[in-house]
Amino acid sequence: MEFLNMNDVLKKLNISKSFLYKLLKNDDSFPKPIKLSHRRNTVFNKDDIEYWMSSKFTQLDFTHHHGVMV
Repeated sequence: MEFLNMNDVLKKLNISKSFLYKLLKNDDSFPKPIKLSHRRNTVFNKDDIEYWMSSKFTQLDFTHHHGVMV
């Protein structure tokens, strides 16, 4: 299993830290962070982030072509 730290996620999604916090609070489908207590660090499962991205891009592509949000 590969992990991304918060800065990696911000870069990968091209979003701000405040927007990431909004996603965590408001989007139940967004992957939950994993706290590594021994390092006092928060990471995300890379596969979960990539799956979330692909599902959102698929949804946006469908909306763009069909004019509806699923």
